[in-house]
Amino acid sequence: MTLDQLLGNDLKLFAKSEFGPAHSDWPALSFSSNKIEYALEQRVGINPLRTGSNYSDVYAALAQRWSKQKGRCALCGESIPLGAKNKLVKMSRDPTDSANKEYCFDNVQITHYGCNLAKSDATMEEWREYRAMLGNRPDQ
Repeated sequence: MTLDQLLGNDLKLFAKSEFGPAHSDWPALSFSSNKIEYALEQRVGINPLRTGSNYSDVYAALAQRWSKQKGRCALCGESIPLGAKNKLVKMSRDPTDSANKEYCFDNVQITHYGCNLAKSDATMEEWREYRAMLGNRPDQ
């Protein structure tokens, strides 16, 4: 598979994840009593309002961002491998301004999933402070 095909596949999966009916980490339930039991369970959580463009606009913005970032994570600067099996190094999108929940070209950066999880809703200043602290650790 060529680099363009790998990038295209990863970006398509990534862009579609924004529009799919379920997150890939949600339990896969068949049409059975398990689904009914799951639906009846009380769950607590916060689902922030997120806005965005249509699929083709998201795909185009991600492809532009990938090119601008030269395939590197905006948070750690390391390369983002295409077709990775390890979910922590897979491509993830992160809003540049965490307070703004819109995923548009001006407010999105491509990161490793693990870096995005670690940053969470921290500011870039807080993230840099955290990364600097990690950089001062001796190798173990």
